[in-house]
Amino acid sequence: MAEQMFTVRDVLYMYSDARTAYDRFVGIGSNPEQARNAVALLVWLDQCNVRAIQHLPGLSPTVVSLVAAEANSVLDCLRGPEPVVPAIPLISALCKDGDVDPRFFTFHQDLVVRGVADILDGVGSLIFNNHLNKMLRRYQTGLVGNPPELMAAYSCLSVAVPEDCRSMFITFSRGAPIDREEIFDYFRQKWGDCVVRVLMEKTAGGSQPMYGRIIFRSEAFVQLVLNGERLVKISIRHRQIWLRNRRRRLRLRFPLAPPPPLRAVTIVVRIASRLRRRRLRLCHLRLRLRLPLAPPPPPPPPSTSPSPSLSASTSFSPLASPSSWSADFEADAEKATRRTLLSSSTLVSPLPARSCASPPSSSSSTCRRRRQLAGLAARRHRSGQI
Repeated sequence: MAEQMFTVRDVLYMYSDARTAYDRFVGIGSNPEQARNAVALLVWLDQCNVRAIQHLPGLSPTVVSLVAAEANSVLDCLRGPEPVVPAIPLISALCKDGDVDPRFFTFHQDLVVRGVADILDGVGSLIFNNHLNKMLRRYQTGLVGNPPELMAAYSCLSVAVPEDCRSMFITFSRGAPIDREEIFDYFRQKWGDCVVRVLMEKTAGGSQPMYGRIIFRSEAFVQLVLNGERLVKISIRHRQIWLRNRRRRLRLRFPLAPPPPLRAVTIVVRIASRLRRRRLRLCHLRLRLRLPLAPPPPPPPPSTSPSPSLSASTSFSPLASPSSWSADFEADAEKATRRTLLSSSTLVSPLPARSCASPPSSSSSTCRRRRQLAGLAARRHRSGQI
């Protein structure tokens, strides 16, 4: 008889209660890694006919938080150095077939840990996959047809994981030396055959190693040791060791991407400068909008005074007679002639005031000069009056 093949969709349907429990644990604020471990423990108990996980969807948030706390207490007792009996009254009450004896988790730690690790490495990769569950909800509502991710055949074989993903970094206290065999025996006695090897620091002169590395057979053992914490302390024969997740540091020898061409850099610089100028203009506009606007100046009143280019001495009435014009022309010409004569020679005494109507008593060149100055003054006066 051919073995029946299950698809990813079928497995997600079978463990829908586990996914609902995980969403409830995360919804009340639990650590995602602690929620995964707690759900894996409840799934393993469900396979052992302890059906407490089926009642979680109908419970209140307060009761759900109590169930999560009891599951975490069981996980803490699994990694503790001394056998401690956990208190799980609520999980026992949810079982219809009878109470669960808490001493079972204390005296069968290896069986419980291996069962929970198998859940995490097996169907846990589908239960806690957010992408697949989101695809399943869209498939149920009819938004998508038959996604190939859900129609793929499910394989229960575990995928090989690199050593860096299933390794832990360990440190020791100064003055409390510990051997690698003691670390190996500690995990083998509690959890069975779960450790591949233990590496220690190479020292010279018989000095104490201060750090090391432990490699597990599965990544699930690392998750169960930490249980959502960054650093865990374990006591081995009254000597403390510290364990944390080993994360590999990437060392980049080459740049991630080639440098951009010069033209692209120029375009980016131009765009940045334009944006900067536009930002400055917006700032100036905002300042202008915030400042109160000054009222416009009133229009100048109509003036009846003469043009400012005309002085009081040269102003005249348009009805004045031409005889007054000639008198003014002669007076200006006489003043200009006197200034010219005084500036030409310092030995010449000032000329007495005389009327321009009298004939000149100087030489012909002086008279010509006087006539030129008189014509110039007359033209100036005429241009100012018109």
